[in-house]
Amino acid sequence: MPDTLSNVLNDILNPDSFSTVVVGGLTILTGLMIRSMSSSTALAIWFAPGLAFGGLLGIYGCREAGFAFIGDSDSNVILSAGAGIIAGVIVMLVLTRMAFALTGVRKPVTRSGGARP
Repeated sequence: MPDTLSNVLNDILNPDSFSTVVVGGLTILTGLMIRSMSSSTALAIWFAPGLAFGGLLGIYGCREAGFAFIGDSDSNVILSAGAGIIAGVIVMLVLTRMAFALTGVRKPVTRSGGARP
């Protein structure tokens, strides 16, 4: 019998402590990399929930599918969280691009208050 959506979300959002530490650490490190590459703290904060959810979803997906990178279960948690965070970065990039396209934000504002030509 297939799991209901609430059971799946409950499994994803209530991980064990090791998974929480791994996903939290990888999310912070990825957020710091985004911050250093874009010089935007807001962008790093905007991406953080998507990265964390991607990491948790990666762990859940690999466990449910029975996919194992290597034989050690702790290493599999780390690798599947990393893969999920990479997928989360891609999804958040697409969502950010779509938001910019829909709102018409194309050119940065200069100090004079107007848009660049």
